[in-house]
Amino acid sequence: MRQVQVLLPDELNDFVETNLARGYYASASDVIGDALRLLETQQSAKLKWLQEAYRIGIESGDAGEIDIEEIIAEGKARRAAAGK
Repeated sequence: MRQVQVLLPDELNDFVETNLARGYYASASDVIGDALRLLETQQSAKLKWLQEAYRIGIESGDAGEIDIEEIIAEGKARRAAAGK
């Protein structure tokens, strides 16, 4: 096993310490390991979702001509309407 040092912001360090104090984990390495496994699972799920969305898009056929300026203008109008 390779050892890696990680510096955490105070709020994340506090989170680790709280989990240790409550007895949820035996070590800081266990907390970080669980967090990284969760991140890996989320990234994998997101990638699968994107791959499926891409497949569906490709299978839906040609969308025809696309006017990128019109798409940008529509996006800006939607953001403005949403107050963003």
